[in-house]
Amino acid sequence: MKQQLHFYGIRVLLESNCKELMDWILRDYRFFVSDEESTDIQVHIELRQGTPPWDEIPSTAKPSFKVGMHSVFQRGKKRYIRHDDQALSTYDFDEDRGTVISETVDSLYQVAYLLILSRVGYHLDQRGIHRMHALSVSVNDQALIFMARSGCGKTTLGLELMGESNVSWLSDEIPLCDPSGSILPFPLPPRITRGSTPRFPGGSACFYDVPRSKQPPKVMPDIAAFLPRVAKSTRPGALFLCHRGENGEPSIRRISGARAFLKLIRNCVVGEEFPQTKAFFFEFRPRYALFMLPVFFSRIRRFLGLAFGVPAFQFEMSNDLSKNIALLRTRLSKDLGLHLMSPSPDPDSSNNSKGTVCAR
Repeated sequence: MKQQLHFYGIRVLLESNCKELMDWILRDYRFFVSDEESTDIQVHIELRQGTPPWDEIPSTAKPSFKVGMHSVFQRGKKRYIRHDDQALSTYDFDEDRGTVISETVDSLYQVAYLLILSRVGYHLDQRGIHRMHALSVSVNDQALIFMARSGCGKTTLGLELMGESNVSWLSDEIPLCDPSGSILPFPLPPRITRGSTPRFPGGSACFYDVPRSKQPPKVMPDIAAFLPRVAKSTRPGALFLCHRGENGEPSIRRISGARAFLKLIRNCVVGEEFPQTKAFFFEFRPRYALFMLPVFFSRIRRFLGLAFGVPAFQFEMSNDLSKNIALLRTRLSKDLGLHLMSPSPDPDSSNNSKGTVCAR
């Protein structure tokens, strides 16, 4: 089975002998599925269910480096990554072609999901399209960007905001900033903690279990419900630097562009919080340094422009979602002239915040 994905000029060709796995991957990346076949492929990935050929890794070799549960070995031009003894990846950076082999679909999925993000992110950087780790929604064609560490509640905030009729979706994890400074959508299914019941656009939703080894269980809604409300390229309107407060009341206060940029350095310039696997990104060759140096300075310029080009706020979020939304509604109206427009209550949509956990 073959399928091409198209990420703003970057074409990825996926091949697999496992239909179930391809269904999972294409559900995640549905926004980028391309029906047009092209021979101009930047990234080629084969995902194979089967027994990993562990003997291809030299028995006496030590890992070049380790990243979490990933052990990286180098043999000639090829890189071998051992993923917690569950999957084996082989990658050739010169050809940008790789193979992932595992006996379990869950392991294949976990590796493939991040492999795609890693290599696509590498190529987008070359085109001057840089990533952020953030939630971003569009209100009246202005992109609001909420940056926070994982677990702060930005995804739940974004889903709640989608209950407003004039809010469109950009991304809850990787909005992109293009060379003009506009925010491009990168809609992937939001991951939310099992048991939480945020509002969901379009009514009740089907939620799928997310394979996450050694991590708290999460579920994700079908991204198809978001696609009609995904915004196009949008100019940034405001930047919110979020964290979970210790007291019970939320607060939002204006901060300087300089302070905002200092907060952006780790997230957007260094890229430490990007969802990717460094094993599929870092190279120990001069060409990698030659690639990363201009990318680093391009990110600095881009996010300096963002920090000083839009109003920036420190958003201390409480554990009470309704209080966070109420305060945000007030400050958007007061400081930015943006008015959230809640739809009229629909007696037939009483289960709008409910979800059904479906089989993967």
